[in-house]
Parts: sequence; C-alpha cells; structure tokens
Amino acid sequence: MTGRDRMIDVSHTVEHGMVTYKGLPAPVICDFLTREASRASYAPGTEFYIGKIEMVANTGTYVHWGTERYFDGHPYLTGELAQWLVSAGAVLVGIDSLNIDGITTRERPAHSTLLGHDVPVVEHLRGLEALPDRGSRFFAVPVKVKGFGTFPVRAFALV
Repeated sequence: MTGRDRMIDVSHTVEHGMVTYKGLPAPVICDFLTREASRASYAPGTEFYIGKIEMVANTGTYVHWGTERYFDGHPYLTGELAQWLVSAGAVLVGIDSLNIDGITTRERPAHSTLLGHDVPVVEHLRGLEALPDRGSRFFAVPVKVKGFGTFPVRAFALV
C-alpha cells in the first residue's frame, strides 16, 4: 500500500433485519452485555459493552439492493463463462448480484465450475462502478470459521 492508495468499500453493511436471500432468516443484532450491566461485575469506573449477532452464513456481502427487484431476474454467469474464466486464469470471481448462478433451474454451473477449480466466489458486492477497469487490488476477508462453506466478508479494493 502506498501513500496514494485509496480504499473503496464494496461490501454491504450487515444490519439487524436485513434480507440477503429470500427464505433465509435476517440477522438479529442486539446487546449481550450493556455498559450499565457490566458495572455490577467490575471495579468502579470500569465498564464495557458486548454485542451479539445471530445470522446465517450467507448474510451480507459474500444493485438494487434492499428492494424486491434485487431478488427477481438478477444477472448471473453461465457455466460457459465460468469455464472461460477458469481457462483465463481467474483466481477469484465476484458479482454485484444475488447469486453467481441463476436460481430458476436449481442448477449451479458457475459455482460448480469455479469452486471445482479452487476459484472462490464473492457475491452481493456493491459499488463496483467506483473501481477503475485496471489498477486496483481486491481484498475479501472472512472470519476464520471451521466447518463453514460461506461467511460474510469485508470486501474492499485499493486503487
């Protein structure tokens, strides 16, 4: 990173009640231990907050976001395009859409092709129009969780 680099956030903010995918439960964000309640267990003047979040692994960033239109007729990749990306040497594929595959046939050719060639997929990106066509570095960092296939990431690019 140089002093001239600028970070562009291309991830959604996880919020209480947001819907990422129809049929999956929305996240619940609440207090686990308030500052007031923590005072009872610690020395005078000592307090802290612990928040709690309950969510399925497919929450958040993983454009018409937040509307019914986001779920209907979303853009996606064909199996042929996914194979082309693998052949072209893609090391990660992202999309600013609900799913990298279409959802009407229940087939997953893009997921199967990309993941079958160890190419990670990042879905639900946003703000990609702010990125240049060339000359940026992309990062998508998930929490390190054992046994999960998906998890929200903080996605950003340095330009």
